[in-house]
Formats: sequence, structure tokens, C-alpha cells
Amino acid sequence: MSKEEEIATQELEKTLANLKKLIKPPKEKEEEVRKQLSPLFADFYPSSSKFLLYKQYKPRFSEKITKTFGFFIQLSKIMKAVEDDVSKSDFGVVFLNAMNYLLVVELIGNAYIDQTILLLTASGVDLHMEPDSKHRYTIHVASLEDLETPALSLSVKLDFLHSNGLTFFSK
Repeated sequence: MSKEEEIATQELEKTLANLKKLIKPPKEKEEEVRKQLSPLFADFYPSSSKFLLYKQYKPRFSEKITKTFGFFIQLSKIMKAVEDDVSKSDFGVVFLNAMNYLLVVELIGNAYIDQTILLLTASGVDLHMEPDSKHRYTIHVASLEDLETPALSLSVKLDFLHSNGLTFFSK
């Protein structure tokens, strides 16, 4: 690891530690999430369909985590370089909000949402989109590739999770 990467990693670790202190979920929220997700892991064992699906897509999710970490390092470098200018301008606030959205929703949130939907579909819960004016065919979700189709927007995924009792994603 180069000196620059080491410094960026240390900065990232400090930032993450501070974020954990600031945004640690309340005990009630943590219990709510645990209560909603526990049934999905009830039959999670090496020969189960859930585990096999997890094993199949683990490298792809690990790659997403690595890319997210890389994005965070690059973002921290940019923020360090323009720290004073960003915090003093309206554009800086917009920029920070956009980067926060990309990191939290598009990179981290989507990965967790997709993993949770795969657990549900492996449990036998059907996720399908009926044809409409934009889509000619019914889409039945059975794989990560199906989840990544443009027709399945984030709002469709969140509605599906919410309708299956996983309401913490939409709060």
C-alpha cells in the first residue's frame, strides 16, 4: 500500500468511526430491522436455496463493496483537496448532498436491497412486473441479473420489500 493510500485509509477509518457515532441507529430501530430480517435467515444452511444463491452472487457483491470503498477513498481525496471551498458555497452543499446520495443510496443501499430481495425470492416470494405501456413482457425475478434490469426501479424494489413487511428500508 502506498503512503497516499495509507493516509486515505486512515482518513476513511476516522470518518467511518465518526459517522458511526453520529448515525448509530437507536436500539428500537436496530431491533426492528433484526425482527424483520430474522425470518429470512431461518432456513439459511449450506444446502438451502438461499445459501446457494448467496454463494453464487457473493463475488459480485464483494466486488460492489470493493468499488464502494474505492469510491469513498476517491471522494475523501476530493473533499480533502477542496475542503474549505466546498463548505463555504451553495454548490459545495449540493455537491456534498449528491455524493452522499450516491454513496448511501446508489452504492450501499441498492446492494443491500438486492441481497434482501434475493433472499425473499429464494424463500418462494414472487417478484414480478406485469406488462405495461413501457414493458411488453412480464418480468419474473429469479436472479441478480433480473434485479439489475432498468424496468425494476428502486421504487419498485422498495414497494416490494414494504409489501413483504420489510418497512425499514423505506424509512
